[in-house]
Amino acid sequence: MKPVYMIAEAGVAHEGEPTSALSLLDAAVRAGADAFKIQYYCKGFDNGVRELPFLQEHVILRLKELCDINRIDFIVTPHDRWAIDFLERHNLCETYKVGHGDWDLLPVLVETKKPLIISWVNGLITERLMRLCRQVDYKLLYCTDKYPTQLWEIDYNAIVGNSFDGFSDHTEGDIVSFIAVLGGADIIEKHICLEKNVEGRRDTTFAFLPDELKEFVESIRILQNVRTTIKI
Repeated sequence: MKPVYMIAEAGVAHEGEPTSALSLLDAAVRAGADAFKIQYYCKGFDNGVRELPFLQEHVILRLKELCDINRIDFIVTPHDRWAIDFLERHNLCETYKVGHGDWDLLPVLVETKKPLIISWVNGLITERLMRLCRQVDYKLLYCTDKYPTQLWEIDYNAIVGNSFDGFSDHTEGDIVSFIAVLGGADIIEKHICLEKNVEGRRDTTFAFLPDELKEFVESIRILQNVRTTIKI
């Protein structure tokens, strides 16, 4: 059976500090994740909640270099055309992640001919966008747009079965990811952080600390073997 592809989503948890970005990558490597992912954009980018912290280009190049050394995939969610141009110019990504708020960039990302991993929120993606996606290799992740997502806000029928390739987990803890894996998910994305419950940083409420991430990945590896013997 193909192993579950584990994405450690650092997002913007580095808060613009290169040493924090390197520590997050180290956590992903030590945990045994398959991919380390960040979000990237031009300096001054505002997501509607706040101006997001920026990492200089040389830091991104170093992260990619370290990912190659440690044999972990480097994935980026670009939030604007500037980021796509930078990433393509340096050939930094073999795969792009498309967040649920970035579908306006799909036409540009499709032009790169790179595989896409796309977060899908029920009712928000159109047939036109799906036609675009079909021009390249793509995977769909079930996710929600709430940070954090409560357990009762998950469509469990969606994460169990063949509707999606995987699950982007915005819930606290690990139980929903475990259900998704037992139900057949081949990709799990989970946020990571260096400190939890930081005021003004919603993703730290459900992200895993380095030790938690390691335990999480180890548990997923066990569950992917269990699911060969059971049916949900």
